[in-house]
Amino acid sequence: MDMERKNKYVINDQYTFRLEYFGGLVLSQNVEDKFIISKETYIFLKAYEKFTLDESIGIVSNIIGGKYEPEFEELIETKMLVYQENTLLEIPEKIPEFISKIQEELRNVEGKSSLLFPLYISIYPTPVCQAFCKFCYFKDKGIKYSKKENEFVSINYWKNVIDEILQYHGVGLSILGGEPTLYKDIDELLKYAIERK
Repeated sequence: MDMERKNKYVINDQYTFRLEYFGGLVLSQNVEDKFIISKETYIFLKAYEKFTLDESIGIVSNIIGGKYEPEFEELIETKMLVYQENTLLEIPEKIPEFISKIQEELRNVEGKSSLLFPLYISIYPTPVCQAFCKFCYFKDKGIKYSKKENEFVSINYWKNVIDEILQYHGVGLSILGGEPTLYKDIDELLKYAIERK
C-alpha cells in the first residue's frame, strides 16, 4: 500500500488503548474485541492519534532507539485503523512533549507484573436492600432498608471513582448493591456515568 493511501487511515475511535507491563491492551467499547499488542505498536497508535504517519514512525523509532515499521495491514485487518477519506489531525502537541509523556508511561509499567487498573469495575453505592433474598451475600449482614443519610456514600465520591475509571481506561462498570435503586442519588450517578462514557 502506498504512503498516500496509508495516510488516509485513522485510529478507530471504538477502541481504547492501554499500556501494560506486557505491552499494550486494545479493547473495543462493546468489549467484544480484545487484543494484546507490543509496546512499540501501542506507542505508534498513541502517536498516530495526534501526528502524521511519518511523524508517528519517527517517534517510535526515537523511543525504542532503532528502526520501527508498523504492521499496517494487521492494524487494518483488526480494525484498529479505519479508512477515512478526509482526515483532520488535532492541533498537534509538540513531539518532544509527547515523547516525554510516553516515556513516563513506560517507566510506570517497568517491573510490574499485574494490570495497572482493573478492566471491569463494580461499585456498590449502598448495601441496603428491602428484599433479603436467601442467595444474596448481603443477607447475613442484617442491613435493613432505611433512608438514613449515613448509610450512603456521597455522590461526589462515586463521580471521582467514575473519573478514575476513565482516566485508566477501564472498560466496564457495574452498579450493584444492596439494591442500587435505593441509593438516594442513583439518578444523578447514572446520568454522570452515561455522560462520561
